Amino acid sequence: MQPDVVTYNSLISACEKGKDPDRALEVFASMEYQCVQPDVITFSSLISACEKDKNPERALEVFTSMEHQRLQPIVITYSSLISACEKCKDPERAMEIFASMENQRLQPDVITYSSLISVCEKGKNPERAMKIFASMEHERVQTDLIGTQVASLWRCKSPFWR
Repeated sequence: MQPDVVTYNSLISACEKGKDPDRALEVFASMEYQCVQPDVITFSSLISACEKDKNPERALEVFTSMEHQRLQPIVITYSSLISACEKCKDPERAMEIFASMENQRLQPDVITYSSLISVCEKGKNPERAMKIFASMEHERVQTDLIGTQVASLWRCKSPFWR
């Protein structure tokens, strides 16, 4: 019995959950060696595995490979990339990725917005965080993370909370 894309995606996802991006990349290499065509889920899981390893460059390399295969990213793909930037405190790159997502006309979800707000907090930019939060409200994205966002703004020592 030959493994298919679903089998490989499950293995990569398990590596991602186990915070083992090197093993996830090994599984991906095996997948390519076996001539099993990766899909958007494959790449999104790999990006997420790299993001959990706090390695945005590696996540972006995987994203570039995905683009070369002409696969259309999904919201989860972009959210993982933004989260990688958040962990490495790179708000400018996160905003570039978000702009790319908007150019693709994909609707950000609560995870996307929360990661953007968090990256602004870590970049000590409460004004941008407030603008993102306002966009989130404007788009009517439901969240139960308002307390987290308020705490983020407080940690930034926002003038809104003094």
